Amino acid sequence: MGLPRTLSVLAFGGAALLSAKLAVADQAAASRATAPQGLTAYRAVYELSLSDAGLAAGGAGGRGRLSFNLSGSACQGYQEIRHQVTELRTGGGAPQLMELRSATFETADGNGFDFDFESKSGAAAPKSVKGKAKKTGGSGLAVTLGSAKSRDVDGEALFPAEYLKRTLAAAHNDEKIFRAKVFDGSGQGTPVLDASTVIGKPSTAPATEKALRIQQLEGLRHWPVTVSYFQPDAPDSTPLYVKTYELYENGVVHVLKIDYGHLVVAGEMKELVLAPPAKACK
Repeated sequence: MGLPRTLSVLAFGGAALLSAKLAVADQAAASRATAPQGLTAYRAVYELSLSDAGLAAGGAGGRGRLSFNLSGSACQGYQEIRHQVTELRTGGGAPQLMELRSATFETADGNGFDFDFESKSGAAAPKSVKGKAKKTGGSGLAVTLGSAKSRDVDGEALFPAEYLKRTLAAAHNDEKIFRAKVFDGSGQGTPVLDASTVIGKPSTAPATEKALRIQQLEGLRHWPVTVSYFQPDAPDSTPLYVKTYELYENGVVHVLKIDYGHLVVAGEMKELVLAPPAKACK
């Protein structure tokens, strides 16, 4: 079933994960009439549960934990660090331990993106993907992996922080549906995916998770968001995966679920620490 690739997308993907994705306004109480200009820094820990989508006997399942740390500002750019440990059970066999790490940096103007991913499964040697992506003058990206020469990747795409800001701007402007190409460096470091985003009605109802019961979130609006990811230029095909979550106007995400068709992953936030609002750019 390609679980390592699936979970790599879960941990690093995202136009996945947890991403899924996931902080947005420099100040939580900033203007409700205009879209936020930056992403707020924060740390969070999620508990993950994995289950066979069809609940078939002997299907895939497991549990895990994901730590997420976003730092930086609209002036400096954004650094994102993730660490995920997952225990997998497949077909009734012995549990398999997987560890996934990532570190990325996106420039303040959204034109450059550095990425460094590493995955380890059981006793196997770690696998890594490291590179840089830069938007070209045309409609594409120049991607460099390791010490290899740069190669062009077709498709004008948004990097993760830029995509998050686009999602929040759409929510603030009551835009229900938008489509964009996205690039996060996961997989082999070159794929550009088409993302179709649907945003539901806003609410100010308090969350049920204890980690979210903090003063900074009281009274904030949040939106249900569904993102379907497709192979490039194939919007009528079956999505590669579908991510659903609740997005607060300060960018915090909860009620996360990612459906890969054969496997469903759910993430529940257990810890959350928001950084103070970033200073305005000079």
